[in-house]
Amino acid sequence: MSLVSGNLIVPTILWGRRAPSHRACCVRCLPDGQTILTGTVDGQIIIWRLDNGLLKPKYMLFGHSRPISCLCPTGVDSLTTRFVSTSDDGKMCLWESVDGRCIDSVTTVNVHRYIYAHPLRSSAMLTQLRLFCVGDYPEIIVMDPQDLTVLFTLSSRVEPDWVSALFLLKHPQKNDIAIGISLSGMVKIWSMTEIDKRDSSNPVYEDESKSIAVRGALTVSSCAQNQRTMLVVSSSMWQIFDASEFSELLQQEPPQHHSCLGGAFTRIDRVAIWCTDGAIYLYQLPRSAAFGEKPQNVGSKDNAFIYCVLNIKQSNLSTLTLPDSCFHFETRKVGQNQHIQSVYRADATGRLAIWDIPDVAEKTIAALMQEQFKEYPEVLPNLQKSLEGAWKDLPEPPKGFIDHNSEEQTVTSTLYVPSQGRLVLGHDDGSILLVYAAHALMKQLLDIKMLQRSPDWPPVRMLSGHSGAVTCLLYPHEEHPRYEPHHLLSGGADFAVFLWDLNSGARIHRFCVQAGPILRMVIPPENCNSRILQTVCSVASDHSVALLGLKETKCLLLASRHLFPVKEIRWRPLDDFLLVRCEDDTVYVWQMETANLDRIVSGLLADEVWAACDEQVGVIEGDDQAGASSAMQMFRALRNKNVAAIKQIAAPTDDKAAGAADVRDLVLPAPMTVQGMKAFRDDGESHLILFHVDALIMGLLADEQMTTAPSSIDSTADRATTEMPSFSGLLARAKDKAENVLQMSPSTQPRSAERAAALSGRSTFQSDGSLQMDVAHVLMSLLHGWTLDKDLDHVCVKKLGLLRPKAPVCFGLVSRQGHLSMLLPTGIEVGTKFEDRFELFARNIHWQLSASLTTQHLLSVIATANTLMSMQHAAFSPDQEKKRKLLRRLSSTGSRPPPTGVGQTAQDSSAVEQAQIKQGWSLLAALHCVLLPELVNKGSYCPPRIELLARRWQDRCLELREAAQALLIRELNRLGPNGRKGLIDSWAPFLPLFLDPSLSIFGSRILGGSPSPQPPITSTTTAVANTPGVDEPKVAALTDINMTDPTQLGSHESGLQQVRRNQATAVVLLGVIGAEFGQEIAQHGAVVPQHAKSSAPEGFSESDHSLARATSQSLLELLLQPPSVLLPPHSPLRRAAIDLIGRGFSVWQPYLDISKVLLGLLDLAANSDKMLQTGQIVLPLSPPADACRTAKHALTLIASARPPAFITALSKEVARYNSAAQHQTIQHTVTSPLLKSRTEVLRIIEQLAEKQYGDVADLMIAVGEVLVHCLDTSLLKHRSLAEIFPPITKFYMVAYCPNSRRIAFGGKTGVVVIHELRAGKAQSAMAPEEDGNVKTYDRSRTHHAHSTRRRRRGLPWYSTSTPSTANLSVGTKIASFCNSASLAIRKLNARVSFDQARIHQLMQFDRCAFRKIAVCRDSDVQILRAPGIFAHQYNPFVLEETYKIANDVTTCLDWTDDSSLLAVGSADMQVRVCAGRRVKNVYITALGGHKGPIVACFFEADSFDLLTVDKKGFLNRWECGIDVDDLVEGNPDKETAQSGNVKMISFEKASRHSFHDAVPGSVQLTTAAYHKKNRLLVKKFQITHNLSLDAVADDVDRRNFSEFGNLALIDASDSEEEADGKKKIKLAGARVTDMSERTIRPEIRVTRVQFSPAGRSFAACTTEGLLIYSLDDTIMFDPFQLGVDVTPAGIRAQVSNGEMGSALTMALRLNQSELITEVIEATPVGEVSLICQSLPLVYVEKFLFWLGTGAGVFDGTNHVQFYMLWVKHLLYHHGPQLKLRSAENVASLTGLQDIITRKHDSLAKLSEQCKYGLNYLITARRLRGLDVKEEVFDD
Repeated sequence: MSLVSGNLIVPTILWGRRAPSHRACCVRCLPDGQTILTGTVDGQIIIWRLDNGLLKPKYMLFGHSRPISCLCPTGVDSLTTRFVSTSDDGKMCLWESVDGRCIDSVTTVNVHRYIYAHPLRSSAMLTQLRLFCVGDYPEIIVMDPQDLTVLFTLSSRVEPDWVSALFLLKHPQKNDIAIGISLSGMVKIWSMTEIDKRDSSNPVYEDESKSIAVRGALTVSSCAQNQRTMLVVSSSMWQIFDASEFSELLQQEPPQHHSCLGGAFTRIDRVAIWCTDGAIYLYQLPRSAAFGEKPQNVGSKDNAFIYCVLNIKQSNLSTLTLPDSCFHFETRKVGQNQHIQSVYRADATGRLAIWDIPDVAEKTIAALMQEQFKEYPEVLPNLQKSLEGAWKDLPEPPKGFIDHNSEEQTVTSTLYVPSQGRLVLGHDDGSILLVYAAHALMKQLLDIKMLQRSPDWPPVRMLSGHSGAVTCLLYPHEEHPRYEPHHLLSGGADFAVFLWDLNSGARIHRFCVQAGPILRMVIPPENCNSRILQTVCSVASDHSVALLGLKETKCLLLASRHLFPVKEIRWRPLDDFLLVRCEDDTVYVWQMETANLDRIVSGLLADEVWAACDEQVGVIEGDDQAGASSAMQMFRALRNKNVAAIKQIAAPTDDKAAGAADVRDLVLPAPMTVQGMKAFRDDGESHLILFHVDALIMGLLADEQMTTAPSSIDSTADRATTEMPSFSGLLARAKDKAENVLQMSPSTQPRSAERAAALSGRSTFQSDGSLQMDVAHVLMSLLHGWTLDKDLDHVCVKKLGLLRPKAPVCFGLVSRQGHLSMLLPTGIEVGTKFEDRFELFARNIHWQLSASLTTQHLLSVIATANTLMSMQHAAFSPDQEKKRKLLRRLSSTGSRPPPTGVGQTAQDSSAVEQAQIKQGWSLLAALHCVLLPELVNKGSYCPPRIELLARRWQDRCLELREAAQALLIRELNRLGPNGRKGLIDSWAPFLPLFLDPSLSIFGSRILGGSPSPQPPITSTTTAVANTPGVDEPKVAALTDINMTDPTQLGSHESGLQQVRRNQATAVVLLGVIGAEFGQEIAQHGAVVPQHAKSSAPEGFSESDHSLARATSQSLLELLLQPPSVLLPPHSPLRRAAIDLIGRGFSVWQPYLDISKVLLGLLDLAANSDKMLQTGQIVLPLSPPADACRTAKHALTLIASARPPAFITALSKEVARYNSAAQHQTIQHTVTSPLLKSRTEVLRIIEQLAEKQYGDVADLMIAVGEVLVHCLDTSLLKHRSLAEIFPPITKFYMVAYCPNSRRIAFGGKTGVVVIHELRAGKAQSAMAPEEDGNVKTYDRSRTHHAHSTRRRRRGLPWYSTSTPSTANLSVGTKIASFCNSASLAIRKLNARVSFDQARIHQLMQFDRCAFRKIAVCRDSDVQILRAPGIFAHQYNPFVLEETYKIANDVTTCLDWTDDSSLLAVGSADMQVRVCAGRRVKNVYITALGGHKGPIVACFFEADSFDLLTVDKKGFLNRWECGIDVDDLVEGNPDKETAQSGNVKMISFEKASRHSFHDAVPGSVQLTTAAYHKKNRLLVKKFQITHNLSLDAVADDVDRRNFSEFGNLALIDASDSEEEADGKKKIKLAGARVTDMSERTIRPEIRVTRVQFSPAGRSFAACTTEGLLIYSLDDTIMFDPFQLGVDVTPAGIRAQVSNGEMGSALTMALRLNQSELITEVIEATPVGEVSLICQSLPLVYVEKFLFWLGTGAGVFDGTNHVQFYMLWVKHLLYHHGPQLKLRSAENVASLTGLQDIITRKHDSLAKLSEQCKYGLNYLITARRLRGLDVKEEVFDD
């Protein structure tokens, strides 16, 4: 059994402006009367919906390639939603009309013409619906509607012939009767007796038969009021028969010489007959024909009378060349006694019409009989609609792939080149257009305004040459790499084939050798000769076939003697033959080398020759089995004068043919394919787009590896080509495709450089981006849940670069067999306004269409988003695309990015940008995985199908696997306990161990244990089994669960294949429920709380664990069963079982043989080193490697969940092997199962030693046995034990003596086991009890086992390692403290607080023996005293006092600075203050006033004042009535308290505060800290926004707050299963003690916080990464830029008010130089420094830019010192930040430096001039004899 049978494909379609043709040939209505089905001659099916009186086409189904022969629902009640379709080629499909998916399909040799659904009663009086099929075969085939298997046949002994008409009579008391009429007119009657005992090998023969005068009967029916009256309609007449003897009562010919198509009774005396003219004639019958002679006829006429005609206006009909119309008559019940009779008519124009049969009174009919009229009264249809008319009613026509310049230009052929992403479109005018498909999709579907592209984007290349329509296209390189990658072939209606150069667009050659339009082109197989390998075979409409040589550019063979159209072509390469088969089944054999016709064969010989071609497919060397003998080949070569063949036969060589030896390289599959949907010439331009999600993910990862590390991927690819299979994506035509899979072929030859260059070469018009990224861009833009979260939409557009679709998108589904169902644009109810259509579609339709569509889209979005999150520059914005292209170019040229020292600021900003992008993808994935059901309307939301997610639990693509697992667990959580119980009840009967061995996938051989005798009987399954006519179980508690039709097991209601598929789903689904929800599953013998008992499902509870046992045994059977047809080796089902065994081992352990489990997993994981490569391989692992990887993971989970059981099981296997090895002989050699996988065993033991030290230490004896057994002890001769197995050094109870080669292991009970490696023996000894010492054989050290003895006695132990660090253990609680006065608690059950006033002395030196520690456990508080570390005592803590003061669990405590008082907070909303030492005036004081559990309490510095904080965010400040000096030493007594001489302790509430003033109590605090020196409560810094982590979101949704409080805490349910009537709410951050629970969310932890030396920032090391918080604002957030007051008047108003900083900010935002100058010069000098310090960095840069280049203000001002003061303070306060952004500010700083330099030069010149002028004046004054002081003007 295969759990997943296909890849994940997301289809969408571009319908084009014209509606597709719909030439209906079959019509049928489902029993609900609202769903109508129409089938066409090209194999398509349209589902029409009748809603509110409107008829709209909803889905178009693609599953048949031939005309639809009949349609039939699978039930007769109004709840039936499934139907069966058949075609002329014998193919049958089972469809679901709700979403259009194909459930199952079969192909038979029988062609069915009519199918009748009829419920039959079995011998057990159960009603079972069966399908009775008639057609081109001589019996009636009865089938199962669930899986289309043949149950039995109704055969005939007398004149067997094709049955052309069938009807089943239902008798209320007797058996039902089947009446069939053959083509020759033989009536046959079968009685349905003991049908449940019939099978296909035991046919049912007729009871009686009779010949009647009817030839070619079309329909037969009976009257509901009188079943004896039968209506038989043939093409020439219609007749009324008496069913008792089948005697004719009435015969009538159709009117106006038309032919009849069918008929039915409308009343007991009226019939409706429809004819080939498209009209329905209503007849009034003579009553004597039905009731004898006595009843009086209406109107006193003895013949049938036409009283009405149901027809369409003749003006609306067109001339039809196909059969005009098809009809269906339906009678449905609408009330207690009311019925509506309707006739449905569909024709070849695509029109569907519906009439309700009018109820004409007898008087009116009698009056009509008396009148004479030429034309009958006509009644128009009640409803009519055509596909073309529905297209015209759309508010906007659907888009095509490209916008044509002319509306008359149509696409006639389509070709998509997946390797290059190019789309080639051929048109009716002979032109060929080439366009990049991804960009064309963006333009047609998405809003590309953000891309800022030109109007003519994307570029389109046109190839012109054909004078007629282009009929076919071929890119031969895509078919086989031997062809040139730049060659393109096109065939046209001008009888020519053109060879084009794709890169240049030039025409290379024109072939014109055939005399008709070219129909198709194919390539020869790869084992032909070298000349034929370079040819292409073209087929034309003149029945000719040509071999066109592409290298020689000439025709090598023209086969034109065929009399009928060519049907198929085959090859016999070793015989050099080309075989052509025509429509008359004649085979023409042509010799390719000489172009001679060898022979013409027909009949059986033609079939043999045709079948012999399969023997040579893939055969390279010719031998007697592959082809003709050498003598025959030589004879043929001589006769046909084939020189090349003669040389090849005469001189054989061992070399293989060049084409045959070519093995395909490692090529990734295409992420997207495009297929044209044109079936007829008048069809529209519909194009189907298939997104291959798994191929896209592989391509993205490969592209990322190629970009980041091209050398590593090259080496990885070379290694992978020799060891891993290669993949290639093949997509056939959507109508004929059965399944799209990745095919594998070995790769042995490396790709040549020339060929790689040719493949990677791009033409000028093609995008230079990544094809995978472009496809991912389109896919994510289409699938994202737009409008659900506006903030996330903004992030997707701005950060991620996603594009919003312009209009509703027509999605589809790909079923298991490759069938398609596509949503029609007319089936989307989004209103009339085009601008609002997509918003309505995204909000109200996208996630409400169907559960299957939701499943595929969620898987695709989550998997792709996770892949993009792991990549660099994985955003689609233009900036990120440029960076990605640059990296790709650097990787292609072998260059490397610049070193880290260059452009550090740019790299930092790039890192921040990358973090934002990754966070955006994370939010997008979280929206679709977790939040989507809450954001979409719950009443109409279609949740994902649980069975589809279960089948993808072990998908081959790892990203899809993780997405499916996350979605499945989310859905199971959403269902709740009641929903999971109903799910278990529905799927439990399908567990393989509960089924009959003939139905079970395990068969009769059970390896894991004995199965349970019978499945658990629940109320749901019992009701289903006893309800007649039920197709599938209905779970009352589940209304939104979509399942895979679980049906009754004791009958044939569900077919064998469906039962086997359901078994695989049931095993995985129940395994996931058991593994992930273990808290609801009671362990055998464990104590279970009452609420857990009430919520545990039946079969998983404490009293009834049958399902837990059956599920665990089913998983074990899947692990141990040998490979078979139903269970292939390494299948996804087996891998899922392996994974679930590991996940839920704590649940399955009581019912499993752990030895079998471990041995099976170890056997799978034995070859992990060979299968799992360490290199970077983007392709999925092979099934064996994937199974190995899963087994390794399961072993890790098992060992982590149950270490003692794991170690004990391995030890038993070692003991079993040692015991068997002692008795082995030469004939019977014993091999240890652990030696084969010793590497895996040692890896797990090493892991346990790291993470679970105590468990390994407790079982050290058993661990030692396993280690000695698995280690290579021969290495101990030259290396120590620590070098061979380093983790062993962590255990003090292990020692090794290299001289004697002995290893000693000490046990918990005092036993020491000594292993002698030389002798291969072991001996044990007991540890001495006198001194408690155990001496080891390690002479270098001696271990003291005093601690071992104390642990054996149950006492705590204490040890010291260094003077600065000590370890403490109180019971099972371990704490560590150091000189930083901090305390870390390893176990959350205890809370410890040290006397902080003495810790620094403890860690430095022991001067005082007074140290205390307070320990809180539950509601008790203990105060212990500890001596110094130099007091060598093993139990240093002495209990001083025990307080039982709290009524609930304690939550926090705090000491005063002098250690005299201790405050203890608890969950009972009170804080108690008690004495830390013996004090008379201190009693236990309780402080209340809180409304929630206490979170923290803090004493003020050097004071007894207290601060208390509760969970709801309320803070109370308490003032103590005494001071520190008021304490009186001594024991407290009543006399002291009553005397009044001593002031007793008291507290008074001084103030009360709330952390949230708007909604008091809405904050949910978890912790708090208080800075005593600054009297500040520490602010909470958020470290993540990832809502998938634990304790990130509030426990209760804030939207539930109202004036009545929190509505989420009000239990409004009526369930009585909840314990104590309380609603169970899971608290965020709560830890559970049950380690088997798998539903906890991952936690985020902060391991360390460190401040910077400057104290302006600090860093936090978290599990989310390194987070840095700083007071320096590097990211601007300015509220002024958001307002409308940034005006000149507003700026001047700020200046007048003295708000100079705000005025400067507004002026810089306004960017007017005069305003900036006005504000700056109006600023007081004393405020310049403050304004510069408070100015944000972004305005500092603008300010510097203005100073350096701003209109020359600074350059021309006279206030030089004033502006230099501004520059000084700006650079002083913001210099470090500006230096980090020097690249962005280089222009500003350079301009500023230039201005300052000019100012300096001008001032220097001015000062020099002044100096020289003053010197001149002084000299002149001195010369005149004046008294001048000696002054010197120097520099």
